[in-house]
Amino acid sequence: MQLNWKTVTIPSGASLSDVLDLQYGQVVRIWGPPLWTAAALTLQGSLTNTDWDDLLDQAGTELSIAMTGATNGLERAVTVPREWTFGVRFLRLRSGTSSVPVPQAAERNLRIAFRPFA
Repeated sequence: MQLNWKTVTIPSGASLSDVLDLQYGQVVRIWGPPLWTAAALTLQGSLTNTDWDDLLDQAGTELSIAMTGATNGLERAVTVPREWTFGVRFLRLRSGTSSVPVPQAAERNLRIAFRPFA
C-alpha cells in the first residue's frame, strides 16, 4: 500500500491546525509531536474549506484521539479508523474539544499518513 505524507501545524498559542486537503487520499495514521500540551485531539471537516463542522460518530459524540507527548522524546503514532475521514475533503486537527479548545504552548507539527483512494 502506497502512503502519502503531509504535515499540519498547530501554531503556538492556538488550538487549530492548518488545513489538510484530502482530495486524493484517506487518513490512516497521525504522528503527534514528542511534546504536547495535555489535550485530546479532535477533528474538523469541510467540503468547501470555508464551512467547518466538528466530526462526530453516529451517537453524536465528538471524534477524539488520546494524544500525549512521549516521555522518551519520540513521536506518538495513532491509527485513525477508516470511516472517520470518509466524505471529508478538507481536515483540520484541534487540540482539545469544540467546547474546550486547548492552546498549545509551542508550535506543534503533526505528521499525517494517508493512502490514495482505490
